[in-house]
Amino acid sequence: MLPIPEDTENKDVVEKEEKIDDSLFSPLVNKIMADLNNAVSAKSAITNRMVLALHNMEGQYTNEKLAEIRRDTGGSEIFIPLTNIKVRAGKAWLAEIYSNDDSIFSLTPTPVPDLPDDIEAQMAQEMTSILTQVFSSGIQLTPEAVDAIKLKLREDYRKKIKERAKELATLEEERIRDQFVQGGFYQAFSNVLYDIVLFPAAILKGPVLRKEKLFIASNRQVVESIIPTYNRVSPFDIFPSPTSTGVDSDFLIEILHLSPADLYNLIGIEGFNEEAIREVLSNYSGGYQPVSLTASNQYLNPLRLKFEGKDFTKGDIIDVIEYWGQIKGELLEEDGLAEALGISLDPLAYYSVCIWVTGGKVIKAMLNPDPLGKKPYSKASFIEIPDSFWGLSVADVLMPLQEGVNALARATINNAVLSSGPIIERNIDRISPNAPKQIYPFMMIDAHESAMTSAPAFRMEQVQPIAQQLILILDFFLKLASEICGIPSYFYGMPTASGGSGRTASGLAMLQENASRGLKDVVLNIDRNIIEPTVKRQYFFNISFLVQYPDEVPDLQIQAKGTQALASKQMQTQKLLEFLQITSNPIDTQIIGADGRRNILQDIADNLGLDVDKIFTSNPELQQVMQAMATQPAKPKEITQANDLGNAANLVANENGRAV
Repeated sequence: MLPIPEDTENKDVVEKEEKIDDSLFSPLVNKIMADLNNAVSAKSAITNRMVLALHNMEGQYTNEKLAEIRRDTGGSEIFIPLTNIKVRAGKAWLAEIYSNDDSIFSLTPTPVPDLPDDIEAQMAQEMTSILTQVFSSGIQLTPEAVDAIKLKLREDYRKKIKERAKELATLEEERIRDQFVQGGFYQAFSNVLYDIVLFPAAILKGPVLRKEKLFIASNRQVVESIIPTYNRVSPFDIFPSPTSTGVDSDFLIEILHLSPADLYNLIGIEGFNEEAIREVLSNYSGGYQPVSLTASNQYLNPLRLKFEGKDFTKGDIIDVIEYWGQIKGELLEEDGLAEALGISLDPLAYYSVCIWVTGGKVIKAMLNPDPLGKKPYSKASFIEIPDSFWGLSVADVLMPLQEGVNALARATINNAVLSSGPIIERNIDRISPNAPKQIYPFMMIDAHESAMTSAPAFRMEQVQPIAQQLILILDFFLKLASEICGIPSYFYGMPTASGGSGRTASGLAMLQENASRGLKDVVLNIDRNIIEPTVKRQYFFNISFLVQYPDEVPDLQIQAKGTQALASKQMQTQKLLEFLQITSNPIDTQIIGADGRRNILQDIADNLGLDVDKIFTSNPELQQVMQAMATQPAKPKEITQANDLGNAANLVANENGRAV
């Protein structure tokens, strides 16, 4: 059983599961269930961390902690939302970096693309034709000359192939962007950014083929189509192998929560067993049909109801086990899956497969379609731990400070309340216990003369106020939290917390630039572990199933651009201006040319938000400038005087008999 404190407030929603006789299952299903139980047990400590992170995010104590506070100290139960503040700030920071959907990745050809076989044959044929013409004209060529002709021809072909490869890369990039829009990638990616800050790992799934309804604008019709889709996987629903160091290192299990309609819509999709799906739906009597994991369901479902608003027990939901891993051929053969997999099974071999199980039935079996054997999942953590599936989140690193800050805040309020007035001790030998227990100005107490020599009627003790000292300590820990998690307070509207340097625009920009260096590691994790693998899987899917002539698709490099987006446009503009100033001399001007300086100026104008197309219109005079700077080596004195683009333009205009 998972060692999670029981949620007594939601005890009534905990489902009562019936024991299922696993002897009725096939050996394959039993193996998958055993792997799932082992994975759940190994994940229990991670689950506890995620549950505590949810409590801290919502600003609520666990029932156990709340009982401890009431038993030991009493008084205030205030909760400082430190985790909530930092998580939301971190999510907003990452969302701003990846705000431009069109620039989170790029496809470029490899530096030296291989020549296709048909191009090699075409080049050899053209080479033979050229040499035949040369020899027929009576010209004698040395072997070195023949090699030079071959080299020149090969370079010409390679240049053409590079240009064609760039065109194909652009087309493929546009296709993937369109698939991302249709398949819901950008929405799923936005949700993953939240997970990466709050939980030990964030998981993005896709491309996965699903039957979706699409609106066709050209004929204004809604059609059903099977398209590659993407979705965020809740970290509560993913169970890696106890020995996993990554998504692809061992088996991986996801718990799917499907409605009966979702299950029915799987009929007709490749790999799914229609007969098994119909049998499961026939045996389904309504309500929640969970996976037989008593510990997981009893504790996590009430928590998900509390924090996510999901109450599976009140709806028609069927849990499905999606298993990705290596399965022995003997188990697959015994379950009669050779035909479904479309291969001849070796009983001793292990096969990379995807198996769906629900109600003790295998409803899907297929070989891993990825050509590299990768699973359709991408995972990243805010702080990666080498050789570990789970990393650390902002909520994880702040957990000790969150508890300390809460304790200080409770102590501050308790002290402020207790020190707001005296603690009064009343002498019941002098005052009747039945007398009112209020003290007010000009209060009069009757007493005999004999009582006047005893202890006073009232004795007052004033609690020393130390709230101010506690606030200073609290402020120290809040600043320490910014240092620990790498998300400073001036990123969410508190510039004064950074001292004098944060009170000016330039000082604040400098502080933000320094803080972004710590975030680069997080952005690099997202780029390398989520964006690039996901784009690569979609690219392999396209060339495997959608491209009619795979030979026309070049070898492409996939580059995520989050780290590039992290560099502010202001910094880029400043560096470009510095580069222009450095190269503003006659020698460098001839090297980069007018066309190069034009491109730099276009980038500067684009960063400043100016309309590049209106500013940099093509005109004959500019063409003359470019030609003059490329073909005027014989006039060094005149070119020396052309220190900038305007002088060069005047030079060309003067040669034409007019001034610019």
